[in-house]
Amino acid sequence: MAKNASPIHWVSAADEPSLIVHGTEDKLVPYPQSVDFEKALEAAGVPTVLLTVKGGGHGNGFGPAVSNAVEAFLAEKLLGREPELKDGEVQAGE
Repeated sequence: MAKNASPIHWVSAADEPSLIVHGTEDKLVPYPQSVDFEKALEAAGVPTVLLTVKGGGHGNGFGPAVSNAVEAFLAEKLLGREPELKDGEVQAGE
């Protein structure tokens, strides 16, 4: 049942471009799972960006840098703007 619930087991080349945002202090979902998920998506040819939030928890501690990254990703994918976002790291709360 866990395997069926895990998105890494459902990756395909038909998946949409993905932005993964994950805090290094997430106590619910281990950070390495996002690293592995990004690798699986990229191996399938899916454009993917992993934004690491140093010190961020599970959906909290994210600051304006994450909001700006989400806006840049959506502007690129939905509005056709030039790609600005690459894998990177921001500090929680910044």
